[in-house]
Parts: sequence; structure tokens; C-alpha cells
Amino acid sequence: MADAQEMASRLDTSVPHPARRYNYWLGGKDNFAADRESGDAVVALFPSIRTAVIENRYFLRRAVTLLAGELGIRQFLDIGTGLPSADNTHEVAQRLAPESSVVYVDNDPLVMVHARALLTVAPGAGPTSYIEADVRSPEHILQEAAKILDFSRPIGLMLIAVLHFIADEEDPHGIVSRLVSALPSGSYLVLSHSTGDFLTPEAVHAFRTGAIPVYLRTHDDVARFFDGLQVLDPGVVSISNWRAEQEPEPLSGRVGDGNGLRGRTHPVVGMALKSLAVPLDADAVRAIRADPELWALASEQPPFCAAWGDEPLPDISRALLAVAPAGAAWVGHFGDRSFQQAEYLLDPVAYRAEARTWKERERTTAYRIVAGDEAFAAHATSGQGFAWRCSSAAFLATAVQRIDALDVAAVRREFSVAEMDHLGLYKVHREEDDDHAFARVLAQLRAFAEHCRGVAARDLDLIITLY
Repeated sequence: MADAQEMASRLDTSVPHPARRYNYWLGGKDNFAADRESGDAVVALFPSIRTAVIENRYFLRRAVTLLAGELGIRQFLDIGTGLPSADNTHEVAQRLAPESSVVYVDNDPLVMVHARALLTVAPGAGPTSYIEADVRSPEHILQEAAKILDFSRPIGLMLIAVLHFIADEEDPHGIVSRLVSALPSGSYLVLSHSTGDFLTPEAVHAFRTGAIPVYLRTHDDVARFFDGLQVLDPGVVSISNWRAEQEPEPLSGRVGDGNGLRGRTHPVVGMALKSLAVPLDADAVRAIRADPELWALASEQPPFCAAWGDEPLPDISRALLAVAPAGAAWVGHFGDRSFQQAEYLLDPVAYRAEARTWKERERTTAYRIVAGDEAFAAHATSGQGFAWRCSSAAFLATAVQRIDALDVAAVRREFSVAEMDHLGLYKVHREEDDDHAFARVLAQLRAFAEHCRGVAARDLDLIITLY
């Protein structure tokens, strides 16, 4: 207890830390005002950040499953582990091979406090240890890790979402090279890293100069971390596309309830849409749009999920449903989370020219047709990146006309799965041929248009949530 108190006394809660900010995005409670403020600033630049961090957890789970299962790795060195969450490295590895040994490394004292209390292992399982150290000190990490791990046997080196905090002048490639050089033959490097390939120079600069500087790197720069190594298929790709064929659609995730170990399943936030037909000029709807307290609650919840265990529908979605016309319901669209692909299909030329940032996309006609013409409420901003938008009946009628008038043949010539993948669109299936993908997205877009047509015919408007 005294040791834990000593660790906690060294916390500077006035300064944000990557591990605690990550915990905030995952819905955890082990974060402070500075972490939440920094997290919200990132959301303003990159609204789907929460999707990204959840997908990052899935990537870690898939990678450890591959290493501990098919590849037979029994030792793991996880640097930049962060606060404990669901499916930590040792949990995934020891489910498959109980004898697996895991050493965690992080530089946040709060992580140490939680690690000692929460990173428990089953009786008879291999050792799980923790080192308080910084990735910038590879020699120290290797020296301490060697007290637990046998460096004569293969090791899985995990560098998940940590190297983008290392500035170029701190030589991140040199750090990785030193760590890899200490590993015996048969070892594996698992790495994820944020990229600026799909952002404007201004956004890249904003990340680099934020409260927690993030050094976004290009695809080629990330690929350099694997120089001299044999890279497994499918190569250096988006984490959501790395061996994700067996993930269910839509994906479901485990989000912690504070300590992260007693997770509950809920729909993953990211690129799914639901809509509700309401009269936007109704007094009850106006009142909700103007209620800052309700929107403050909304910032802590997804816009929509059926339920979290025994918990009720999120407050804002339930409130809106209560003032909707009799018989109204939340309706899902683009069920395989291909909302971005529908945008692209509507106008591939504009998408590749304009879709460098979320804010730029919001100004395009294709985005407004699919995701809503305008923001639903002045207070509808969320620390979790959830979007609330709406379209009037008049705009819906115009949107339907645009979809009906689509020159299918011309758009098909511009449509490309490879380009969607290159542009970083969400949940692109790289193995899907262009004709099949085009037919699938077009069918979804036309189904959405029919729904909008029916709503406009009843002289109702549409609230659209992106989650």
C-alpha cells in the first residue's frame, strides 16, 4: 500500500499522459481533466479517434493470437502497454498457452499502480511482470526484461501505438533497431503507428504541437521500422485491415468499466449510421436541440446502442425517440459500416480531391447527403467523436434526386477498391473485386435513398447519428 501511495504521489495530473488519454477514449475512468481536455482536442482534429483506439486493441488481440497460437511464441515484451484494459497481452497469450511469460513496460506511475493490482494471472500461468521505463531507454528495458525473459528463445516484441510519441530527433528507428537486434532468431516485431498520409499539413502540424506531441509518419516511414525483417502478409496496412477477415460485422468490442478488466460488449463506435424521422420544428425537438445538460450527457455515451447489459438506451437517443411521431424508430443504414464508401461512390473525384480531413469532408455534397446536411445542435460536440447531424425534408428530397440521377456507368469507371483502401476508407475489404463492391455499396445507397424518400413524403425531417 505504501509503495502504491508513493507511486501515486509522483503523478502530475495537470499534464496529460498518452496512457490516461487512451483510457479516456476507451471509456475508462482512470484519467484526469488534462487528459480529457487533450483527448477532446484530438477529437476536433480526428473525430473517429475512438474508433481507431478500439481497432488498435483488436489488432493487438489478433497479433498476439497469431504469435501465441500458430507461431508458437511463449514470451512477450510489451512496451508502452498503457493502463490495463480488456484482452491485455498476457490474457490473450495465456488463454492459448498458459505458460507464456509477459513483461510490460510503461513510463506512467499510474500504470504501475494499476498493473500491480490488476495484471493478475491464473494459477499455474507463466510470469507477468512490469517495468517502469521509457521506450527511449532501450538498454535499460532490455537489461530489466532479461531478468524475466529468456533472450535465447523467441520473443514477441510489441510496440503498439507508442512510437508516434517519439520525435524524429530521438531516433525512433534507431530505438526499434536496438530492441530488435537483441532478439534471438524466430522472434517477431508487432508495431502500430499513426499516419498523417490522409491529413492536411495543418492537421499534421497540430498533432505535432499539441499538449501531447504526436509525430505522424508516412506509410514508407512506418515500413522502415521493418527494414531487414521478413514482413508477414498482408504487409504494412491499416490495422483494421490486418488479418481481420474473421472479425464479425459489425465488429463488437470490449470497453472497460474503469479498471478495464470487467469489460462489457457494445457496438463499436465508427462509421455506422442510424436515423430517426422527426419534425425538426416541433417544440419538443427544439428543446432537446437547445439543452446543454442533455448534450453533456451525450458526450459520455454513444449516440445509439441497443443496451449495455441492463442499462437503458443512452439518454439522448431515448429522449429523441420519446418526442418522435408515433411508430417512429431508429433505423440503421450501411450495416457493414460502409458509410464512407457510399460517400466515395457518390462522387469519387470529389472524395479523392477534398477528403483530406473530416472538416473538409463535411463541406462536400456527398457527405451531407449521406451523413446529414448540418449539425443537429450547437451543443452536439462529443469527447468521444460521435456525430449528430440532421437533414430537412427539403434537403432529403434534393438528396434523393441526386442519388436517382447518378450516372452509374460513369461512377463505376471511377470506383476502385484499391483506391478506397489507399484513401483509408473504413472497413474496405481489399480482396473484394470492384464490381461486387460497387454493387454492394450502390444497393445500400439506394436503400438509404428510399428511406429518405419516405421520410420526405411524410413532411418529416431526419436526425442522423454517426457512431
